[in-house]
Amino acid sequence: MIGIGSGFMAGGGGLSLRRNSDGTVTATGTGSGLRWSVDGGASWTEAIGLPVTLPVTAAQAVQVIGLGGAQTLPGQIVQAFLLVGQSNMVGRAYDDGGARFPANTAQWTQAGALEDVAGGFELDFADTVLETSDRFGPALQFAIDYAQANPADRIVLIPCAVGNTGFVDNRWKVGDDLYAAAVARSNAFFAANPGANLRAVLWHQGESDAATQAAATAYEANFDAMLAGFEAEISAMGGTTPVIVGGFSDDNLQQAYIGTVEAVHEDLPNRRAYTACVSADDLTLRDTVHFDAASQRVLGARYFAALAVAEAHTSLPEAPAVSAEAGASAHYLFGTDNSSDTDLNGAQALLDAPESRSAGYLSTAASANGGLETPVPDAESFTLIMVMRARDAGTGGGIFGGSIAASGEGNSGWGIFENGGVAYHNAKVSGGGNDLMVAETPSPLSTSAWTFVAGTVSPTTQAYFHGASGGSVYVSDAHARSLGTVANIGLGPTRYASFTKGYDIAEAILYSGMALSQAELQAVYERSLTRLAARGITLG
Repeated sequence: MIGIGSGFMAGGGGLSLRRNSDGTVTATGTGSGLRWSVDGGASWTEAIGLPVTLPVTAAQAVQVIGLGGAQTLPGQIVQAFLLVGQSNMVGRAYDDGGARFPANTAQWTQAGALEDVAGGFELDFADTVLETSDRFGPALQFAIDYAQANPADRIVLIPCAVGNTGFVDNRWKVGDDLYAAAVARSNAFFAANPGANLRAVLWHQGESDAATQAAATAYEANFDAMLAGFEAEISAMGGTTPVIVGGFSDDNLQQAYIGTVEAVHEDLPNRRAYTACVSADDLTLRDTVHFDAASQRVLGARYFAALAVAEAHTSLPEAPAVSAEAGASAHYLFGTDNSSDTDLNGAQALLDAPESRSAGYLSTAASANGGLETPVPDAESFTLIMVMRARDAGTGGGIFGGSIAASGEGNSGWGIFENGGVAYHNAKVSGGGNDLMVAETPSPLSTSAWTFVAGTVSPTTQAYFHGASGGSVYVSDAHARSLGTVANIGLGPTRYASFTKGYDIAEAILYSGMALSQAELQAVYERSLTRLAARGITLG
């Protein structure tokens, strides 16, 4: 135990025991030696000379018998907190003259030693920006509030956050240097302090990954993989170890995709039990990114309050049962909960693997033929429905879906696509010629909103549908369908290498042999609104 105030003591009869800042116990008194035990008297060790320091840990109770009498010093409950992330976890708030770390608080230093921080201010983060002792982060107020509620516990902070770091720069992915350091430092602490408990993981990060759409889109998969890695590699962490993440201020306008990252944090309790997300919407900044002192105090208090919330969150919310749309040949709901990319009937999996999966959607590669082939072949009449969004904001060519192929490939397939900021429907005719229809200007797909789009073909008609709460778009045109060479329907480009945009896809519904009417498409759209809302996807 690292001392309570100046050290917790037991004494009487001339023998005194004092718990030191590193957990060891110093015995003083009369006589030339003593015997001591940490296993309830089952075994004893002799020590010669007084005073003497006994090499025990903070969690160990120690019994001592000497000439001056017999004493027992109880062990403490040692509660460790892993502090990970970037600069707002380190802290850039200047000294506000407020309360310091409470008595009975220590840190595990970069050198691998316990150090008493009671009455202090700064933690030993490996952060080159933090060179003075007048700045603090949320751990300060968190420790103050925790100690007040749990006065018998010994608090040990394990500082591992480093400013200006993220997944995008290969610092926190599984196996990266800061990830590995957090694992190694944690395991070193628990090896040196048997009986200590990893009380919680506190994470505040995301600003570095919110600068680009690609990094923000990949954030969820990277973040969840990191937590799974921590659970597997940190000796004291299990599935019931609380994980608390912090949000961002509404004043943070520097990163274009901060909302995407924030949504990952807010959705964490839907993906992992024993977690909580702390809101920071109303907090203020001292610059464009970092919380000021008053806000760091509030943030730390919210982290502490969220500890009880995370502990009470013992199971994931039960997802409502979802049935496939009537008449659909295949109906897919994508995401991390569908790792095999199988349709709702459980019979038809995609024939290609996506670039990545996230909660509620998968992502296609932004590359030649980077789409995903389904097992459903094209037919003379067909309907393809997709809920999707763009992965980049450019106006280059991108195939939403269909069987369309480049000229010269001997296929008169069809598809819906965008190019130059315009959405098109193209149902090829015999010999591979185009029957191009302008569907919507500008193209409805963006990086910030989910869009319900559909295309249909029949022997006489091609049609395009965009479901929208403010009024859906439906465009149709006469068309003489010639099926030609039959290919499987793809999501994204599977046979058109020159269009390389990547997409996020939440839902896909395929109807072989059916060209749904405008009214039927509108009805599916309205059911999709409800279906996807339950999965955290809001249609634009």
